[in-house]
Amino acid sequence: MRHSGIAALFAVLLLSTSPFADDSRLAGIKGVDNRIWENGAVAPWQAIGRINKAGEGFCTGVLISPDLVLTAAHCIWNSNTGRPIPGHYLNFAAGYHKEKYLANRKVKEIRHGTGFILRTDFGLAEVERDWAVLQLDAPITAVPPIPLATYSAPELARRGRGTFITQAGFSQDRPYMLTVDRSCQIKGIFKGRNLISHDCDAVSGDSGSPLLMQTVQGLRVIAIHSSTLSRSRGESLGLAVPGGSVSLDR
Repeated sequence: MRHSGIAALFAVLLLSTSPFADDSRLAGIKGVDNRIWENGAVAPWQAIGRINKAGEGFCTGVLISPDLVLTAAHCIWNSNTGRPIPGHYLNFAAGYHKEKYLANRKVKEIRHGTGFILRTDFGLAEVERDWAVLQLDAPITAVPPIPLATYSAPELARRGRGTFITQAGFSQDRPYMLTVDRSCQIKGIFKGRNLISHDCDAVSGDSGSPLLMQTVQGLRVIAIHSSTLSRSRGESLGLAVPGGSVSLDR
């Protein structure tokens, strides 16, 4: 399925939902709230952790190799400077569960989508570049990473047709436990954009969370959740950057 009528849609960044709000009113819940709690300290969820921003909130990231974390660029962006937050103000807590974690690392280096900038009129062009790779100051060897699959948007649309995927992150209304939606799907792609849409229940705090799929090679990160699109009819869709858009070159 390809989406049309893009002018009738607008992107809403999930950055301002109040903690512990009524689920039925949370932006990013698509129909019934399908999220369940999982223990983030057990496999395979250990690789999905919280990115904490020196007292300025958090979002979600996923360990894709022992020293690389994938997230959304807007999660670690300083809107005042127009640049990423310096790495020494960021830390990644892997295996996070009820304020405990298996490993905690500072960020040494940040790479993000070429030309990305956090604008007030954040649109599809910005979403397409909304990824960041954080190099940790030391590898995490005690937690198995979930490797990145480099599928493009059309490949994901073909592979995901009729197949359930999983989204997992630290939702703002449940910040101390991992929430997982196992019953969501890829809904389509955007013509001329390397983006996918999905119906996973992802709210504030879930920005940067992985979309996961079982492949013949095992569990893989196939895309990174960015934001939510709202339609004029009140429906919403999640937007995610495919793994094939992410550059791991150092």
